[in-house]
Amino acid sequence: MLTDYSLKMPKNIQAGEHALEQLKEIISSGVHKIVIFTDK
Repeated sequence: MLTDYSLKMPKNIQAGEHALEQLKEIISSGVHKIVIFTDK
């Protein structure tokens, strides 16, 4: 039996050394959901 899945791609991707510093700007634009992946 096959199951259908739906994947939503993010509208905004930040990466690099100073990506976390941009969170304030992203949140102020009315974003409701944020996911952060880090190695720290």
